[in-house]
Amino acid sequence: MTEEGYTPGQKIFIEEEADRAFLGILESFSQEQPLVVSQTHAVRRAELKALQLVVAQRLELRVPRTLLTNDSAAVRTFYDECEGRVILKAVSRGIIDEQSDELNKALYTTKIEPEHLAEERLQQVRLTGHVFQEYIPKALEVRVVAIGKRVFTAEIHSPHLDFRERYGDNTYKVHHLPAAVEQQVLALVKEFELQFSSMDLLVSPDGEYLFIDLNPNGQYYWIQQHIGEDFPVKESMADLLAFPEDFRL
Repeated sequence: MTEEGYTPGQKIFIEEEADRAFLGILESFSQEQPLVVSQTHAVRRAELKALQLVVAQRLELRVPRTLLTNDSAAVRTFYDECEGRVILKAVSRGIIDEQSDELNKALYTTKIEPEHLAEERLQQVRLTGHVFQEYIPKALEVRVVAIGKRVFTAEIHSPHLDFRERYGDNTYKVHHLPAAVEQQVLALVKEFELQFSSMDLLVSPDGEYLFIDLNPNGQYYWIQQHIGEDFPVKESMADLLAFPEDFRL
């Protein structure tokens, strides 16, 4: 027995029972309520990064060349195919949760350098899955927030590879997506049966839009705090919840 009075197996069972009970209640709401933003099963499916990329590509959004693997030899081959222009990203949300907030660590997008291909470092790839993508220079990054049938888009100008590294260095402004890209974004959200999603796009120097990833539970109000009333996402979420028949996707 542990000091809490339960064996490790019993603790796992208790946690899983609580998880399933709670999620079952959440899912049951969809049988009685006109709208749930968004259903748990849809959120969990939409979080699968490999699936996001495949669906986005099918909807004719351009996607950077991508390798999801734990095979070190495949990484080396991919690096050569991309002529050394490769970045590494987490498969999931990219946060290491420790017992203390002071020890929590964010895993930012990282550019792969030649020294990373040293054999002793490359072998660490075997430990788990990794997302490697072709590095494409950016003119700017775009954060898309889809709330029901409405789409809000903000430009993020950052000197960093990953704008999350230092928010204070970034500048923000409203961006207007081309109509075709906006329809592709909405089609992607609808494909995953969501009513809300945040997405990251990249605009290349020649003006081409590339899909990076989707977060079905992404933060969005922080952008409104930077841009102001020209980015009314919280008001739009209130409209969706209050008048789903008018604003749902």
